Amino acid sequence: ARNSTASNDDGGGGGGGGGGGGGLSDGRDENSRPVKEAQERLTRAVGESLLRHGLFETAAVLSAEAGLDGLLDTDVYTRSRFVSERLRQRDCSPALVWCRDHASRLRRIESPIEFKVRLRQFLVLVQADRKADALAHAIEHLSPCIGQHSREVQLAMASLALTPEQIAAAVEAGTAADAAAAAAAEAAQAA
Repeated sequence: ARNSTASNDDGGGGGGGGGGGGGLSDGRDENSRPVKEAQERLTRAVGESLLRHGLFETAAVLSAEAGLDGLLDTDVYTRSRFVSERLRQRDCSPALVWCRDHASRLRRIESPIEFKVRLRQFLVLVQADRKADALAHAIEHLSPCIGQHSREVQLAMASLALTPEQIAAAVEAGTAADAAAAAAAEAAQAA
């Protein structure tokens, strides 16, 4: 739609275009390259947005039709979705594997994500009434974090005094730290 007049001639030689013998060999004008790059960036942004919202099949169709195969990070989003689903099912293993795979980067940006997953794992053990395992887990994985996360560790340890039902209700109420705080508050009110 944006072809120049010269590109409409069969020979490409005689009319208009004045720029010294060269246009693009496929008949497009000089402005089409930046337009194509802008369209590709836009398509990629739309594809990334589709992936972020879990629309994997739609993103795959868009990528294939736009010729962007391999340019969208579908593996990253697919793995993220898998890890999230497993966390909802109270399985922390895939998240811990992800943390191990990205340990150096997480340390560099001082991310608390591994601590949060370990805290969640602790609460899952307490909720399953495996308090001895939870205590061993806390000694190994949470105690090294007391300097940075002392309040959260203290609240989590308070959950050892609660029943699995109380922990389940608190976990459903929010994040692991919120769950521990809610559980501790409930225990204080009951006492």
